[in-house]
Amino acid sequence: MPDHHRARFVVRHQAVIEDGVVTIDRGRVVGVDPYDPARHPEAIEHGDVALVPGLVNAHSHAFQRALKGRAEHLTTGRDDFWSWRTVMYGMANALTPAQLEAVSAMAFLEMARAGFTTVGEFHYLHNQPDGAPYDDPNALAHHVVRAARRIGLRIVLLRVAYGRAGFREPPNPLQRRFIEPDVYTYLGRVSALEAAWRDDPLVEIGMAPHSVRAVTDKWLWAIGEHQRVMKLPVHVHACEQRAELEACKAEYGRLPIEVLADEELLGPRVSLIHATHLDRRAVDLIAERGPTVVACPLTEANLGDGVLPARRLLQRSAHIAIGSDGQSRIDPWGELAQIENNLRLRDERRNVLARFAPEREGRRHTAEVLWPMATEHGARSLGLDCGVLARGHPADMLAIDLRDPALAGTTAETLLADLTLGASPRAVRDVWVAGEHIVRGGRHADEDAIIDGYRDAMKALVAAL
Repeated sequence: MPDHHRARFVVRHQAVIEDGVVTIDRGRVVGVDPYDPARHPEAIEHGDVALVPGLVNAHSHAFQRALKGRAEHLTTGRDDFWSWRTVMYGMANALTPAQLEAVSAMAFLEMARAGFTTVGEFHYLHNQPDGAPYDDPNALAHHVVRAARRIGLRIVLLRVAYGRAGFREPPNPLQRRFIEPDVYTYLGRVSALEAAWRDDPLVEIGMAPHSVRAVTDKWLWAIGEHQRVMKLPVHVHACEQRAELEACKAEYGRLPIEVLADEELLGPRVSLIHATHLDRRAVDLIAERGPTVVACPLTEANLGDGVLPARRLLQRSAHIAIGSDGQSRIDPWGELAQIENNLRLRDERRNVLARFAPEREGRRHTAEVLWPMATEHGARSLGLDCGVLARGHPADMLAIDLRDPALAGTTAETLLADLTLGASPRAVRDVWVAGEHIVRGGRHADEDAIIDGYRDAMKALVAAL
């Protein structure tokens, strides 16, 4: 029998239904309607909440949750992305498989409690600390997937291709856990991982050439060929740092987006991660080929990467999604607000992105531009049909507590603005994935054990560093 979930508000796309009902049957939404006692007998009464689609985290490095608070100090005259990366490498090389699973579970728990129901996990820890493969070369990927399934999240494991240290750089011992011998070995391991999880409906596999600096053009071409046959999503870091642009130009005579386009690895199934430094030609190519741009503004702020050129991208109708990336703060609501607020600070204006919303009664609402970044655009990035409460789509859903102090007084007209520009993870009361109730009253059933496991793992990890 279907379940009828009744709430004060229900969000369908950008429309807000007052006194609405979401009907769920066998893990799928079969109806989103105004409440009707005749059509919705014995409805489950959720009261003063808004039922909204589960949010999509399109870019995550779960293991970096172990770095939280541990790189917020100055040890040299200048601290930037590249000095932070050295600290991250040290942590990555020390993690045991069990610690990786415990740390990943902690990150995924935070995501679920914050409102993410789907994660695109950009996974590049493959080898043993000495660089040798495990007996199963996908062993660490399995640990990460199991961590997500323990929480109940939907996961797309984006297995990373890492073939070299960087543009014309000699091998770096700190990257020995990432690098594989050749692209065909990599593609075989992707296929094996896909076969291993084929029967789990909440697990999908994708590919992720780490960046143009970490693989050669031959790797990019081979991955593109495999993608065109297998129809897998492909994610790639691109244009995150200015130094990356200069090094790419020195090797190829072109910038990263142009290299990806030339290798036919720039289309609707491709996602560009960060893209904080785009020239006019890059924006033109994004507009022409249709990849999703995945912004991680809280991490980008933490690392000093730069500001996403969201206005220029939206002028060309680009799709923008969000990700939590380095886990310094897991907060989808904060990610959305940061995209807009970065532009307000830079331009000294308000409602910068509102101009890209449809006009309604003489107004254009910023929230209508931001909301799809956390929902439908994230699903597009990962090749999924989640991110919306609509008939036939997965029953991934949040109950947002409208008695949370930040949302007190919200109305149907202001709800999306209150969520995208003022909410916090604290307001997420309940979470469902494929109809399964994984967070109840703000807590996960396995929460205490997950936190204890994380603390134990971190104590041993820090002692080993």
